Amino acid sequence: MRIDCRWIALLLLAACAGMRDPETGSNDSGSSGLLTITASADEVTVGDSPVTLTAAPGEASWSLLGPGKLSGVTGQTTQYLPPDSLDLTESVTVTASRGSDKARAVLKVHPRLSYPVGRRPVAIGFDGARLWVAGAWDLDVLILRPSDAAPLGRVVVNHGVGALVFDGTNMWTINPGADSVTKLRAADGANLGTFPVGNQPIAGAFDGTNLWVTNRGDRTVTKLRASDGAILGTFPVPGGPAGIAFDGKNLWVANHDRPPPGGAGETVTCVRPSDGANLGNVYVGPAPWFVIADGSELWVTSLYAGLVTQLDTTSGGLLQTGRIGNGANVQGMTVARGSLWFGLVPGSVVKVNPANLSQQASFTIKGPSAFAFDGTRLWIGSLDGNSLTPL
Repeated sequence: MRIDCRWIALLLLAACAGMRDPETGSNDSGSSGLLTITASADEVTVGDSPVTLTAAPGEASWSLLGPGKLSGVTGQTTQYLPPDSLDLTESVTVTASRGSDKARAVLKVHPRLSYPVGRRPVAIGFDGARLWVAGAWDLDVLILRPSDAAPLGRVVVNHGVGALVFDGTNMWTINPGADSVTKLRAADGANLGTFPVGNQPIAGAFDGTNLWVTNRGDRTVTKLRASDGAILGTFPVPGGPAGIAFDGKNLWVANHDRPPPGGAGETVTCVRPSDGANLGNVYVGPAPWFVIADGSELWVTSLYAGLVTQLDTTSGGLLQTGRIGNGANVQGMTVARGSLWFGLVPGSVVKVNPANLSQQASFTIKGPSAFAFDGTRLWIGSLDGNSLTPL
């Protein structure tokens, strides 16, 4: 009997078409010629990385039904970008189209959770296993489990805390109203003592052996031996010091105030840890406050107008300067996951590309002020919301 191969081919095509899901456009047989979508995830939380969607075979046109947006509307791939904020979990549908052929992927988008903490959290620390949170109006420090922000305990310090510094074993609180610092053992929260520093301490940094504290009220930095809190020296710096950072070799101090007569405010000062010597002042513009050392680079941010300066820590030379957040005032900053993060007035966190200071993403958080990265998530303290939000 003679068999016409053309009829067999037609029958096979009809059979394959019958296996296609009319709603999703997916091809259960996996054979070529029918449009399918592969998604890198089927659930996403506000603030997470985008979901990548790939059409096969070839290019397609993309559309979205639901909150958020797509990175592109044509091509073989696109990315679903969640909205900045969301009140309830919602489902979104991403559709790939090529002619009359369509495929759909349904993604669940979850709101970003916030966890209540003390009153106006101004400082967050991470000791490698636990989060430590200090509220501006509290006299204690809250310890949390990072996986779910469950409370593990509270440590009374009897002072309002303005900053937290971890030395690898102990968590130190900077107490602006008491002109002191308090040493807490990270393993169990035991209070190991409170030690005097200068007038109105603002921030601290650990150099591997000693703790350094900026004293804005008397324009000095204090060096304490971390092992026992003994004061090893107090050294003058210009302009009312605020933020401080250790780059692995030297310390950098932000001199916030305007220059006094013959002074050098609106600068950062490079300080040699061995003897507190001033190695030079570098002008960075008005009101520098936050300082972060990231390898061979130093980031300095003004409290006002979103001014950001990048310096080379080896030479002190200017690498770049710019403004972020349309010149909004800054309440906090950090470096995490290869990006810069800024808390802006009145209520947003922006993620910035350090290569060119371009904005990568923005998230709505009330009064963001404090940051801590636990190796997986970035935790942000909300002054106005009395809460922590992970990104």
